[in-house]
Amino acid sequence: MKQSFAMGGERTGMRNQALIFTSAVFVVLVAALIIWRLAQPAQSTLPLKVSISFAGYTNDAAGRRLATFALTNQSNVGLLRFRNCSIEGRLENSFPSNHYVREHLLAPSESELVTVVSPTNLQTWRVTFYFSPDRHSRKLRVFPKLYRVLPEEYRTFRSQCYARSEWIDQ
Repeated sequence: MKQSFAMGGERTGMRNQALIFTSAVFVVLVAALIIWRLAQPAQSTLPLKVSISFAGYTNDAAGRRLATFALTNQSNVGLLRFRNCSIEGRLENSFPSNHYVREHLLAPSESELVTVVSPTNLQTWRVTFYFSPDRHSRKLRVFPKLYRVLPEEYRTFRSQCYARSEWIDQ
């Protein structure tokens, strides 16, 4: 009787170990599935389309001339507008210069006004804003340890579309 009781105790211990192991494997698989799902691009990302229109000039408190642009997300997915934009002149030897504005998420059909410092040395110029679909993996940036386990293509956010204004005369 004692032997069978001892055997039963060993079986219970083995069952507990098997249950713990199975539970751990299940948790790891669920975590991997969640990370994989968050890394997937948004559904129906094509076509990405953003309209841009020049709204006019204004001045800031320091007296600098600012140009205001209205941007509208015409895509069926949310778009991340990157914080950098480029301003280029119409002259042949004019190279685009980078400018920085606040990064912003645009929901489908949402509009925003963006102001950039107007170039003072260009007679005719235009601005280009860069966008990418708002992917779930972007939200993981706040968790650096988790973010590092994502494949490289999901950790970088490349521009997938842009909005370029018409040429603007000073």
